[in-house]
Amino acid sequence: MNHKLFTEMEECLARKKNLQLTGLTGSARAFVIKELQQRTGQTMLCLVSSEEKAHDLAADLLEFQVRPDMFLARDFIFIKENISTVETERIATLKRLLFNPGQVKVVIATPGGLLHLMATPADFKAGMLTLKTDQQIEVAEILNCLIKTGYERVDTVTRPGEIAVRGGIMDIFPVGAQEPCRIDFFGDQIDSIRRFNIDTQRSGSKEKQLILTPADELAFAEPAATLLDYLPPRAHLFVDEPGEFERLLEK
Repeated sequence: MNHKLFTEMEECLARKKNLQLTGLTGSARAFVIKELQQRTGQTMLCLVSSEEKAHDLAADLLEFQVRPDMFLARDFIFIKENISTVETERIATLKRLLFNPGQVKVVIATPGGLLHLMATPADFKAGMLTLKTDQQIEVAEILNCLIKTGYERVDTVTRPGEIAVRGGIMDIFPVGAQEPCRIDFFGDQIDSIRRFNIDTQRSGSKEKQLILTPADELAFAEPAATLLDYLPPRAHLFVDEPGEFERLLEK
């Protein structure tokens, strides 16, 4: 595709006109999505009909140095003590859309991901917990808040969505994080917050604050919103194989 054609497509999007593109196969779709996102500077929501196609599109986008956020159908079969990767990705995407929308370039969603009801943006924000060093707060208060929003209390944290307490020490594995955090208390005051390695238990970087998202979209509020409610107001929509996608939505 030449520069003139992309300019025309960009102008159509600016005027909020629909575009119908045919003949896009393989990585060509990813290239068009990447180009339009870079030209408009807006989030692109890409709707595909299956998880397989979602992962294929994500792989193609990565070839063009675009790392998409994934929003697949929630898995209701996963064991509570083992939060699925899908669930972790969904919550991480919602957090980024709410607090860093400018960093969200492309979101890939399936029919189930798009239609699934969850907490509203306001309820999601209300369900978040921020902990800071020197903050006065009781361990029991933190526990109650986190358990209410889907965290599981265990003896030793090993995966996202778990918390453990031993005396004046609380270990938390935030959803979407690569490593857990260890919080040391002096009475009811947070003395320090540090990342730590699960295998060695050695402390890593020191944090001034820890922002915790809910571990479960449905555990703490009435489901009344969809992914569309979290998108920036000027986000663009890209539907792959519209006929097939609409058929699956109707099912």
